Amino acid sequence: MWTVSADGHAVLDWNHPGSIDETAVTHAIDAALLRPGVLLVVVEGLFALSLPSVVRRAAWRVYVDTPDDIRLARKILRKIEMQRQDPRLSLRNYLQTGRDRHAAHVAPSRAAADLVVDGTASEAEMLAAVMPLIGPALAPPPAAPSRARGVCGVTRTPGVPAFAL
Repeated sequence: MWTVSADGHAVLDWNHPGSIDETAVTHAIDAALLRPGVLLVVVEGLFALSLPSVVRRAAWRVYVDTPDDIRLARKILRKIEMQRQDPRLSLRNYLQTGRDRHAAHVAPSRAAADLVVDGTASEAEMLAAVMPLIGPALAPPPAAPSRARGVCGVTRTPGVPAFAL
C-alpha cells in the first residue's frame, strides 16, 4: 500500500498491514515449519496478529503492549541511529498516519492474543512471561522408557514443530 509521506514523497505505507505481502509471509512460515529440527517459528512485527492467514497458523499469539509515547520514542531513536533520519519526519508521519493506523490495525489485534506482555519490561521479564506458553514445545522429548520395567509414556511427536506469534 502506497501513501504520501509527510515530506511529500510517495512511499510504501509501513503503518498499514496492506504493505505486507501476506502470501510471502505465509509461504515463509510454511517453509520454516517443514525444516528438519525446527521446533519453533516466531513471527514478529506490528501486523503479525493483523494478518488472518498468519493468525490461523499460530499455536500461540503474544501481543507486546507498549504505551504510545514509548513506541514513538523508540521508533525515532531507531530512525536516527540506523538511517540518520531527521526526527521531524518520523513525528510528522506519526501524526499524519501512524497514530491512527496503530489504533485501527495494531491495537485491535491484542484481542487475538493468548498472552499480553508489558513492552516496557526488560527482555528477560518478557521472555519469562512467554516461556510457560512455549516452553513445552522446546523441551526435548523424554528419554525412552525402560522396556525391562514395562513402563511407557506419552511424548511430544518428534519432528513436528510448533509455531508461535
